[in-house]
Amino acid sequence: YANLKVSLQYYAALQGLRAILWQQGENDNFPVATTREQYKQNMQYIINKTRQDTDRYPAWVLARTSYTQGKISQSIIEAQNDVIATYNNNVYAGPSTDKIQVPRPESDVHFAGEGLRQLGQAWYETLNPVFFVSAIPLPPLPQPTVKVTCGTGNLTLTLPDNFKKYNWKNGPQTQTLTVNQAGIYQATVKDKNGNTFLTPTIDVKTPFQPSAPSIALASQPTQPAALQQQVCADSALVLTGISSIQNGFLWSNGSTKNRVGVSTAGTYTVQAVNVYGCRSAPSATLSLISRPKLVTPTIQQAGTYSVQAILPAYVNNEQFDWRRGTTPLNQNGAVAKAAISSSYSARSKAVFTLDNGNRLICYSAFSPGFNFVVDDASQGFSLYPNPNTTGLVALETRDDLTDATVSVFTLNGQLVFSTIIPLFNERKIVDLSGIAKGQYMIQVRSAGFNVTKRVFVI
Repeated sequence: YANLKVSLQYYAALQGLRAILWQQGENDNFPVATTREQYKQNMQYIINKTRQDTDRYPAWVLARTSYTQGKISQSIIEAQNDVIATYNNNVYAGPSTDKIQVPRPESDVHFAGEGLRQLGQAWYETLNPVFFVSAIPLPPLPQPTVKVTCGTGNLTLTLPDNFKKYNWKNGPQTQTLTVNQAGIYQATVKDKNGNTFLTPTIDVKTPFQPSAPSIALASQPTQPAALQQQVCADSALVLTGISSIQNGFLWSNGSTKNRVGVSTAGTYTVQAVNVYGCRSAPSATLSLISRPKLVTPTIQQAGTYSVQAILPAYVNNEQFDWRRGTTPLNQNGAVAKAAISSSYSARSKAVFTLDNGNRLICYSAFSPGFNFVVDDASQGFSLYPNPNTTGLVALETRDDLTDATVSVFTLNGQLVFSTIIPLFNERKIVDLSGIAKGQYMIQVRSAGFNVTKRVFVI
């Protein structure tokens, strides 16, 4: 039994166990002549003993066997069947072997030659699918983990509590082991029942302390980032670490991910953490500025052929992105040309520049669409305000004109002002504050276009 116990406590603990296959009874037949009840008690005692010594419940398979010296014991066979039939005993019927190779060539008890093949076939047929479905196997016991603690120039390997024996390979029989050099370390431990466990191997490499990493942007993961960065409100900067070997990371905000998104203004550092849990010195400090959220503009009509984006205040020198429907327009001023009846919307944008020259463009959300309808009665040219009290006259054309000549005449036809506009694709302002008050004619002329309208300067 001692060999069976050692096997159970070592191999079954490490690799699991399907069942114990048991063939025995010849000696109890002759010369011992064990009674049915005594054999049953002795067999059940051994089964119970294996469960007591392992603190587990291994399955058993009992062969019905008693033949020796030409004799068969029905009492032994019935006792074996009694153990098999015991309720919830996790014991199953093995082969009946008393009729295999009779008589037997070795002392009329041991199988040999063809008898061994017949015996093996009998066992094979007994271990059928019903057995494998019904028998309760023992899985390998969970193997203990090793806790690695980083010290100053060394590591401490600690085995779990609640084991009875500890034995480091080529080392002391202690629960903890202090390591100060490279090598492969492993331990064998035993629980109170004598079950054997092997820890995973710990491959220790030096140096124990990793070098300090650098911080990089995830978009440029191999290049250290500038130590001053900025992000727009409601967005994040994704950072990663650069380390000389494959280490984990511990960020100053508590994250242990390789990549971390940061959006809160402040300072950030990262430490490299190796497989032993040793931490490096912190990286250089990265400073993050979070830019204010931009206000979404409102849209209103500005002129006959223009719309205007309105903000409560221009605190960041905002410009605008315009779109007609979903089509972007190549315009970024507060006033945009609207030559087609459609829905127009805009978002505000601002450019922020750091001391190191890094630039960032932030955007607001797009405004709701403003439905604009073109006035076809204006002959493709409008001016306003009219009458005009400031002398600053806004001119708009429905079509984009090139090399347009803007001329101002008195009612008598005298030219008092003239200028050339290379690209007339948006609202233009003509300054007439230097001329006398009165009525004037303003003419816009370009290839295929010539329209004149009256303006009152008062």
